[in-house]
Amino acid sequence: MKTISHFLALIMCAFIISACTSSGKLEYEVAASAAECPFAIDEITTCVDIFTENKNVIYKLVIDETDFTIQDINNPEGKSSMKENLLLNLLTNDDTETQDFLKWVKEAKYNIIYRYIGASTGESMDVTIYNHEL
Repeated sequence: MKTISHFLALIMCAFIISACTSSGKLEYEVAASAAECPFAIDEITTCVDIFTENKNVIYKLVIDETDFTIQDINNPEGKSSMKENLLLNLLTNDDTETQDFLKWVKEAKYNIIYRYIGASTGESMDVTIYNHEL
């Protein structure tokens, strides 16, 4: 019985230590944000999931394709424009939570991927913000 208690204590210590690292904090925040899904980003975009995979934080976003489709913007110019706007919004946002999130992303050396999925077509495209761009 004593061995099991020590084993459980070691597991709890490992969990607490990992939560104190940037990647641990990032994983915790991503899980907490994912619990809030789905939520509206704007009038045409809904965030349906947030998760980490292969050193990336991935936002899965569904787009209402009433006025345009993913295919309309899935080109170098469209992606570049979207990436510029996303970076501008991230880097100029002075909200403490956003700044903490960016700090943990940078320290953990993760990228951020915005995965846009068309609500009616199901087509998708990724806009990636690499760690060195943050």
